[in-house]
Amino acid sequence: MYLESTIPSYLTARPSQDQIAAAQAGEALEEFTESAEIEEAHDIEAVLDAK
Repeated sequence: MYLESTIPSYLTARPSQDQIAAAQAGEALEEFTESAEIEEAHDIEAVLDAK
């Protein structure tokens, strides 16, 4: 699996005073959260289908 290195950087960094960096970090967090929710839904479907 490939993970862009900026995503963990944004998720673990302190909140930035720079508005552009703060916006980029916020967008990265939203994308990461949405991806995790989608992946979780796929995992749940796979478990239900296996039964």
